[in-house]
Amino acid sequence: MSRVLYLAEIGYKNAGDQVMWDIFQRHFRNNLASDRFRVAGRQAAGTALSAFDSVVLGGGSLVAPAYLAKLEEARQGNIPYYIWGSGVDKWVTRAGLDAMLNGSPLPAAFTAQAKDFKVADIFRNAHFAAVRGPLSQAFLQAAGVEAENIAVSGDPALLLTPQDAKFASDKLPLPGGGPYIGINWGTAMNQIFGKDEAFVEDELAAAAKRWIQQGYSILLFVMWPKDIPASRRLMNKIGDANRVRLLETVDPYEVMGIIGQCKFTVDLKLHAAVLSAVMRIPFIALGYRFKVFDFAASIDAIRYVISTDSPTLAQELLYAANHIQENYTQTVNSLDKQLTAYQKARMLAEPFFRRLKKEAGTN
Repeated sequence: MSRVLYLAEIGYKNAGDQVMWDIFQRHFRNNLASDRFRVAGRQAAGTALSAFDSVVLGGGSLVAPAYLAKLEEARQGNIPYYIWGSGVDKWVTRAGLDAMLNGSPLPAAFTAQAKDFKVADIFRNAHFAAVRGPLSQAFLQAAGVEAENIAVSGDPALLLTPQDAKFASDKLPLPGGGPYIGINWGTAMNQIFGKDEAFVEDELAAAAKRWIQQGYSILLFVMWPKDIPASRRLMNKIGDANRVRLLETVDPYEVMGIIGQCKFTVDLKLHAAVLSAVMRIPFIALGYRFKVFDFAASIDAIRYVISTDSPTLAQELLYAANHIQENYTQTVNSLDKQLTAYQKARMLAEPFFRRLKKEAGTN
């Protein structure tokens, strides 16, 4: 029996982390015989690698100290390891992101910590290494990872299709009639660009009130139980109870169903934007950290990201929404083109699991 470890931030009822773990397990079952291979999901903390024959760094922003330390442990212990669509996040400050978006070289200070964690060696010795987006790839190359040792796979959740959505009848009826704008709100514990979630919340409320005046109803949705208090607060700030509804499910497939009923969405959490893209629903992403820009860059959607430190956030939200409304078919077609390309390549699906089966089966 070959034992495979899937390392990721699972167990927190986070819809994004959960859906990527679901996807991994689904493809694992479909490609690797259950009498020969077994997979277990664990977080980095407290996990002993000695019980496993192979290690997969799963989806999420896991190119980070705790998880890289586990990959280095695997490297030192000659345990085969794989990087399955993970990405960079907190290592890249707003100044570093601006430099990358402007095409400027990253000063050495911005990549020093990544170099300290031996990312070049870790990626060189991985049996497979693909990251979420081109900005993660560019940052890691600036930190010394050679181009031939890192590919861009897209986020693992891009393997989903609209058919995976679940429309829960108990969440109906919806408020006030359509059309609907979905707003994903919550908290990142104020670890956002600008460090002012209260300001962002007020700007969202102002934009939502304007959309209601234009004839829309608002569907608030969350990706994590800890997002619910902030979303309730936003609902109260918007007011107009007949036109606003908060749906508190964190089931990722029900969230997809909610998104599917919207004209477009405004999303704080990364995987709210990912699921919107999967559903071919235009989105405006609140760029609260590097990872949001990284994903958007992977599907040519940077223009739909607004940084949370923008002093004119509400105005920019309204402008972006108008652009989507005026170019709706073109925007949907662009999303579909980008998603179709990833889903045809399926780098994280059959090609990856065939390789894992071949290599893990010989351990």
